Formats: sequence, structure tokens, C-alpha cells
Amino acid sequence: MALKLLSLLISVNSAVSMTLEDYNDCKDYIVAFDRVYTVPGDAAMMNCTLVDPSVFDYHEHSYNITWYKQSTGQELTGNTSRTLVRGTSLWFFSILEEDEGDYVCIVNTPQHCFRQATVMQVDSTFLEECGRPQKAFQRLTALTNGFLNCPLKPYKEMVDQYIIKWYKDCNLIEKGGRFLPMDDYLHVKDISPDEAGNYTCVMTFDIAGVRGRVSETIECEIIVEITYLPHVIEPAGDSIKAHLGSSFTTQCQVFVPGTGDHNVEVLWIGLDDFISKNPTARIHQSRLREKKKPDGVILERALSFSEVRKEDLKINFTCLVFSDRGFPQASFTLQPADPDFQFPVGMVLGGVALFFVTGMVMYRLLKIELALWCRSMLPHLYSSKDSDGKLYDAYVTYPHHTGQFGEAVENFALCTLPQLLEGRYGYRLFILGRDGLPGEALVDVVDQKLSLSRRLLLLYSDSCEGVVEVWQRVEQWAEQHMGLHRALVEGTLRVVLIEVGEVRHPSSLPESLRLIRRKQGALRLWRSRRWCGMGAWSREEEVEEQASFTFIYPSARFWRKLRYHMPVRGKAKPTLAQGPTLSLLQTDEGQLG
Repeated sequence: MALKLLSLLISVNSAVSMTLEDYNDCKDYIVAFDRVYTVPGDAAMMNCTLVDPSVFDYHEHSYNITWYKQSTGQELTGNTSRTLVRGTSLWFFSILEEDEGDYVCIVNTPQHCFRQATVMQVDSTFLEECGRPQKAFQRLTALTNGFLNCPLKPYKEMVDQYIIKWYKDCNLIEKGGRFLPMDDYLHVKDISPDEAGNYTCVMTFDIAGVRGRVSETIECEIIVEITYLPHVIEPAGDSIKAHLGSSFTTQCQVFVPGTGDHNVEVLWIGLDDFISKNPTARIHQSRLREKKKPDGVILERALSFSEVRKEDLKINFTCLVFSDRGFPQASFTLQPADPDFQFPVGMVLGGVALFFVTGMVMYRLLKIELALWCRSMLPHLYSSKDSDGKLYDAYVTYPHHTGQFGEAVENFALCTLPQLLEGRYGYRLFILGRDGLPGEALVDVVDQKLSLSRRLLLLYSDSCEGVVEVWQRVEQWAEQHMGLHRALVEGTLRVVLIEVGEVRHPSSLPESLRLIRRKQGALRLWRSRRWCGMGAWSREEEVEEQASFTFIYPSARFWRKLRYHMPVRGKAKPTLAQGPTLSLLQTDEGQLG
């Protein structure tokens, strides 16, 4: 604190010996926007607007103010009978015409200095004219009650004591009749067009033991219009429910009937005090909005709560209308809102919907695994198939004698497939060529065994050599024709299609096979290969790759899908038959869990 006082004393002492030119390096805020207008003989006051938080923090830093007249560079110390420095303002008494000009305010702080000029204009007056050349403009409405506002409020707040008198043209206005002087307001009753003219308010004041006089002239215009008593549309005087902790906004809507301009103000009041217009306040009122109508105007002012608190409840908030015709008003009361069940109910329904969708997705993804687990762990839920008159779980048919690719298919059909389905899971398969007896009639055997089978496992591909001729072989034709006839026409046999190789030309397949393939799809034993480089593998390389890799080691997912489409053996106990191929499958099957 001592350092601040010392720096202040140093700056004051240095300022005494300095001229205006010595402050040319100060930060210059050029010329103040507001001018000071006065007339000879009156007093005038100009304020230094540099003492402002936007310029520097005057609460934390000490400062001193020095005034200079720019034309002469003369410092105005306030030690004369015509000038006074008080706070941030410079006062002039008994203005002379030579007092007109620019006055510079210098603000010094321990670290910085600032400067700004203010223009004072001295206007000459004539004896035949009453009032000042520079006039304020105000309006009154005919056939109503109104008031004029004296623009000397800044002076009134600075002086020690004052008296204000009102004049119309050159005549003193006395209290009584239609005029009622009320300090810096002049109340006018039952305004008529004759009241138009110049009104001057003259303030005689004392400040620091010096007496002065200042005046302002108002040019009053009388507006002839027809207006009626405003009507408050909203609020309707009822209770409004709001949630604690939430934001809330309501409108005060007022209809002003009539034509022409109006002099109506709308304000919100709460707890016997006007609501703040500061938008950062928790409770504040917005700016007044107008909507023109053919028969009048609608005024709207919103009342906003950034957060509704308990102390806001059960309090009357009033919309008050100020007009020449009267002061209508309307109120509302905030009440706590009923519990909102929409959110918890929505959360529950949303959770149920999410659970259902998730369940459906999981079912689609894990349908096969779930079905196989239930068959294994809950066999008593499934009826036994032993009494259905069927002897075999599946009839297996595959392409015969189709070259190198056909050997791989035959190895899969005769070895790999039986070892897993029969050896591990106890299914009974019939494979023509493995289970048939020599000398039996081919067509009769196929027809009989198909009637004793619950499924038809039909292996096929268009990758075989001579695919059309293969389907035309007698045994292949009998199995395919009779099996598909039972499936499509009689409906006594379910077909499981197994693509042992990629079908590139579906048109090469029999029409009945294409029909079932389109209807129910097929299990794909082959693995897709991508194109490499600029060309594709040759047909022979692709067949060789499929025969030596794809069909010897089917994926675990393929076996799960195949078991899913096989008949349910609710109480069957699988027997484990070891073999070279089965031992390779144990690792793959172990992934099934």
C-alpha cells in the first residue's frame, strides 16, 4: 500500500511540471463520442471516460487525472473560480464563448498513461429566444397523460444540492392545472395538440461551495392517435407447473388496440421488485418485442429462469403494463410439476426393445450352436425317432467317377463324412456302393433305402469333369431323381445340399436341383479364392487345390451346420471310432466347445 501511495505522489509531482506535449506517448483514445453542449453563462461538466475496466483495472491500480486545454496546452487545476476538478469530472462555471474547444483528459498509473479528448461546443443565444439551440427530442400522445424527462440526471447525481424549474417557451410552469412539475419530470394531464413546443428545465445547484446553473431544452412533439386500454393476453392468472432444476420460460403478451404509435411499457415484477434485464441473471426478462396487427400491436416480453429453484415456487410473478390509459396486469404462480414417468417408462421400453433386438441378433448368430447345445445337454426335450419306421438318418449321394476332383469328393463321402457322423455322433448313413449288396436291383435298392431315410445328403458341384454326363449315369440319376421327387412332390424327405466345389455355372445343374438350391440354399464345403496378379489360376490348378486342401479338412463351422440339419437323436449315445481322418477332425471339432 505504501508503494502505491509513493508511486501516486511521484506521478502527481511529475505531472505538475509536465506539459500536454509530454504526454504524446500515452495511449491515445482519440476523441470521445459524446460532446458537451452549453451556452454562455451556464455551467458545464465533462467526464473522463478512461476510468473504466475496459481501459485498466482501477480497483487494483492507483491513478491520477490531469486535464488540459488542447489549444493552449494549459493545465486545468480546478483552483480557479470558473473550474473545478471533482473525481473523474471537470466542471466549468459561467461559460464564456472562448471556453469552446477540445479538452484532454490524462490518466496516469504506475505502469501506463492514457489520454482522450472531449469536445465542448458553446452555442450563442439570442434574447428573443428562450431555451438552448441544442435540443432533446421527446414525444407525448394526445388525449392521454404523459411526462417529459429532464436530461440533467448526470448533473443531479454529482452536485451537493439542486433545484429544478420548468419553463414552456419563456414562461415558468407553476404547479397546478394540467402541469405537475415533479423534480426532473414534468407530468402533463389530458395532453392536447397545443402542448407542443419547447420546454426547458433549469437546474440551480451547489457543488464544493460554488453555485452554478445549467439547463436543457426539450422539443416536444404531440402525437395525435387513437389508443385504448391494453389487454393482457398472457399470463392468464393461473398456475404453471415446472420441474425443479430445469430451465423455464413464459411470455407476457399484451395487445394494445388502436392506430399509430403507442407509449406502452411492459415489465415483469417478482417479490415486489422489477425482474433484472441482465441476461446472465438466473431470473431475467428479455427485450420487448412488437408484432404489428391491423387493429393494433402485440407486445411480448419473456420471463426466463435458467434454473427453477424451490424458493421460486408459489410466488406471484406479475406482468405489469404501463400506459396512458391505465395499468393492467396479470400474474402466474409456479407450482412443482408432477413426477415425469415418461423417461423411466421410455428407458424400460427401450431396454426391453434393446434386449429383444440383441436376443434376436444373438439368436441369428448363435442359432446353430444353441440348437446343438440343447440337443446335447437336454436330450429329454426331444422325442425319439426310433419308432418312426426309418432305418437311416441320411442317404448320402455324391458324384461318381469324375476324375481327380471326383476322387477327393469320393474320399470325403466314403471316409470323412461317415467317420464323423457315424463314428462320433452315432448317425446311421446309407451310401450306395458301400452298403449295397452285389446283385441287387439298383432302382429298387435306391427306392427302398430312400424310403427308410430321414434325410438326403446330396453332394454336387459343377467343377466335375463331364458334369452333364455324371448326372446322366444310372445310379446318379436314380438317386437324384427319386430323392428330389420325394422332396419336391411327395414331401416325405428333406434334402441337405452340400456344394463340394464352387458352382460357377448353375445352369449346368439339373432343374430340380436348382429349384431346391434357390429355395433353401446349400452348405458350402469349398473355400473361396481371390484373383491373384493379372490373371486367375487355371482350372486344373483350382481343382487340384480344392482336392488336396479344401475337401480333406472341412471347417468346424461346416460340421456344426451339417449336424444342425441332421435329424435330432435325442437319446442316442455316440460311440467314438478312431481313424486317421477322424484324429485330424478332433482338433477341429474341439473348437465347437
